[in-house]
Amino acid sequence: MNRTILENEEDSGKIRKSVKEYSFAETCGFINQGKGDLRDIYNQNPDPILTPPESKRKLTPSILCKKMFCPAFVPKPYSNEPLEKRQQYDVLTRMSVLKTIIRMTRMGFQFVESEAPSGEFNGIVDLVFQRSNEPETKVEVKSSKHLRPWDIVQGILYHESGTKIAIASVNDYLEPDEWLIESVQSAAHELDEFVQEFPDEAAKIRLPHSRLCIKCANTECPFKKPN
Repeated sequence: MNRTILENEEDSGKIRKSVKEYSFAETCGFINQGKGDLRDIYNQNPDPILTPPESKRKLTPSILCKKMFCPAFVPKPYSNEPLEKRQQYDVLTRMSVLKTIIRMTRMGFQFVESEAPSGEFNGIVDLVFQRSNEPETKVEVKSSKHLRPWDIVQGILYHESGTKIAIASVNDYLEPDEWLIESVQSAAHELDEFVQEFPDEAAKIRLPHSRLCIKCANTECPFKKPN
């Protein structure tokens, strides 16, 4: 039984491929000597190296939840806020987290961890709790006194199958129903894909919302009032 192996030969100063026949014994000898590649020996082209496709998803839950109310929404850079305001906001956030842990503990939950990856949108949920043999309950904590619509949507985007999700503020606590979770996540997937495929068209879809417009930095929006 013969096998073929590719070799380079010089021809008029150029390198060209030629195929030579080798016996089975000679082929085994090449293998034992560490020469050649099996793909060459069997006269096959190397298989292409397959790399997994890169995910197109770029929107995080904190941005996607607001774009679901206005696709043209552009978040204001947090660093642009006055230092005094940021300091107070950070304190309020920690107090809201603390109150949530106390509330959940009184409800019979045990604190598991904080800042845990969760959901299909590369999100990080604030708190994770466990109660007896029940599924984990993940809680997204907001520093506002009451929950706003996009706060609820953001929390739902952290939901994973087999777990529960809740959204908490200083004074509110909500565990959204399954029908709402399914509806929000379905719409979120569609919008996420739409924004990636048609970014220019999405940027022109302006749906003004008084409580959301003050957080927007889209200077092209006619509904945006100068600060």
